[in-house]
This record gives sequence, structure tokens and C-alpha cells, in this order.
Amino acid sequence: MTDFRIDVVVDPGKAQKGLKTVEKSLDSVEKEAAQLRQAIVGALQARDAGVIGELKQLNANLTRSEGSARDLKQEISQVGSRVNTKPIDQIDTSLQRAESRASSLGSTLRRAFAVLGVSLGVRELVGFADQLTNLQNRLRI
Repeated sequence: MTDFRIDVVVDPGKAQKGLKTVEKSLDSVEKEAAQLRQAIVGALQARDAGVIGELKQLNANLTRSEGSARDLKQEISQVGSRVNTKPIDQIDTSLQRAESRASSLGSTLRRAFAVLGVSLGVRELVGFADQLTNLQNRLRI
């Protein structure tokens, strides 16, 4: 059997060029992911600002309602000094209960909307984190 010598020359130039192309593509994907992240964060902040604005408006409305109930109570008390006070005392008691319930309802609604706002924000952040992890895993493949 005869031995032959074969010289093989490998030119890494095309492989290096391909590697640079892949690196550029990954850099582009990374930039797009960063832009997407900024857009999502901006959307979440805008949504959260809207929820907070609505909560502030609700709080203002409840405060006005509580003030109106107190004013009505004062007016009824003034008129009551000139008339039979028994029915007015009953109304006063009912108004006090209504005022207390309105105040309690306002507090409960404030807490509920705060919890809702926080839970929505957390849910969105968890979803964003999952999406970012998926994107990173895809980039690794």
C-alpha cells in the first residue's frame, strides 16, 4: 500500500465573516429587545398613571360626598332646633350611619383599587420578565 501525503489548507476568513454577521444580527436583536423593553415600560407607566389618576378622582368624589353629607347634617340640625326634633334625630342618626358607611366604603375602595393597581403592575412585570427570558433563551439557541 502506498502512502500519499495530502495537505489541507483551511481558510477561516469566511467563517470569521459569518461570525461577524451573526454577531451583528445578535446586536441588532439586542437593540430591538431593549427598545421593546422601553416601550413596554413606558406603556406600563402610562397605564399605571391612568389608574392612579382615576383613583385620585374617585378619592376627590368621595371626599366631596362626605363633605356634602356633613353640610346636610348641619343644615338639618339648624332647622331641627325650630321644629319637632325626634324625626330629625332619627334622620341625623341615619345620616351619621350613612356618613360612616360612605367613609368606610371610600377606604375600602381606595385599598381595593390600590391592591388592584399593584397586582396589575406585578402581573405585567412578571409577564415582561417571562418574555425577556424567552427572548434571551432564543438568542442563545
